[in-house]
Amino acid sequence: MSTHPDIPTADYAPWMPLEGLIQQWAAFAQEATTPFLSKAVSAAFAAFSYEQEALAFYHEAQTQHPLGTTSYWPSVLEAYEPTLDDLERAIKEWTAVAYALRSAAFGRDGVCLHTLGSLVTDAFTERQRVSRILLAVRAEQQQRYQQEKRQGETRL
Repeated sequence: MSTHPDIPTADYAPWMPLEGLIQQWAAFAQEATTPFLSKAVSAAFAAFSYEQEALAFYHEAQTQHPLGTTSYWPSVLEAYEPTLDDLERAIKEWTAVAYALRSAAFGRDGVCLHTLGSLVTDAFTERQRVSRILLAVRAEQQQRYQQEKRQGETRL
């Protein structure tokens, strides 16, 4: 991707390959034989799905609005919204993971409390990482909109 000195891109946000985490949750899913644990696993996979889709939408927005160009449809504001929506959904799913695991711990769902505690910590860590991506994409959206607006004003 080309760079523009005024606009940091969310490419530098903490996007990361998810395959390793997905494999870990798939392994845990084999032990998730209770309702709360199944709910936690389901929410984790939903979060992964939303993040993967958000990254695809992010790349699509980058393609629609290359740095240094101005296009008016879809606007840069609209181009980033699917990414932001999916990141917000991923954050909510990671919160659901943590609370389902916490509920499983209270019910002593047959999994070591230490394991559940570690997974709750992991869920909150993932929620924080996705939140940082969300903030980076929002900042990029705003900065690119301002750039697009300035370029549009100079053309009038």
